[in-house]
Amino acid sequence: MNNLKILSVALFASTSVLQAQDINEVKKQIDAEQFQKAKTSLKSIIKSNPSEGKAFFLLGNIYLNQSVIDSASITYNEGLKTKNEAHFNYIGLGQIDLEKKDVAKRNS
Repeated sequence: MNNLKILSVALFASTSVLQAQDINEVKKQIDAEQFQKAKTSLKSIIKSNPSEGKAFFLLGNIYLNQSVIDSASITYNEGLKTKNEAHFNYIGLGQIDLEKKDVAKRNS
């Protein structure tokens, strides 16, 4: 039984490390303006780990930079439901409000 616990912890830890590496790779893709490749990677990360709020945030940013406001808004709102780093998605929603020149919306 102890071996099973140790194996479970090791698997979880390795998954977390791989997830962090994937997010870092996506950031490099975004910096290199490989937006389609980054979107594909982020969608894969979200599918494999839907509790990763930062992946939703980065995907929403790509949509926002490509002026696909509706998709960005949907992505940020989905990101708010995540367990990990959901707060980043408030930044994205704030960016959308600024784009729409609706700065009073988030203050109320």
